[in-house]
Amino acid sequence: MSKHALITLTEGIADNKFVLGDRLAKVGFSAPDVESMLASIAMAQGELGHARLLYWWTFDLNGHVGKKPDIKNETGKSFKAVRDTNGWIQSISNFYQDLLTRFQHSLDRVWRKEAVTDAK
Repeated sequence: MSKHALITLTEGIADNKFVLGDRLAKVGFSAPDVESMLASIAMAQGELGHARLLYWWTFDLNGHVGKKPDIKNETGKSFKAVRDTNGWIQSISNFYQDLLTRFQHSLDRVWRKEAVTDAK
């Protein structure tokens, strides 16, 4: 993988974590109870911290030295679905939809391997 591709990939992951952290902080206040609100805010802190670290890595990969900049905005590489999440219910439903999609893809891979093995 080229250095440019690595930087682009890292910025994309950082952007998604930045936007997700921002959305989790905002939707946390519309959570149905205090425990959900606190959990959302805690997850937001984690995502924003991960984003900051990834942005700083891209800063280093680009050859910059000195004090790391404060991160105020994303670089524009986040997924539209992440940017469009605006409410507690939508956040939770998107989470479960993503989880089920990943599970389905995992099962598909297992079934394909079994089909290839059975065909031999």
